Amino acid sequence: MQMSMNAFSLIADWHALTTDYADTSRIKQNSLEVLLDCWPPGLDPDRCTMFIQSHVPQHAELHSCFP
Repeated sequence: MQMSMNAFSLIADWHALTTDYADTSRIKQNSLEVLLDCWPPGLDPDRCTMFIQSHVPQHAELHSCFP
């Protein structure tokens, strides 16, 4: 898909807060490890935008844009 269109890959770290809310100390490290794990299966960072959810402030603000 990344060869024929704009592809985006999201690492949804805020979703981890619903299951690991008692100890959030490893969420940052786990998110980076998931991002690094995406490279071997073939996601090309030159052709695919990969981002971590909490690193994009607009992601949290999006819900307030609609009445």
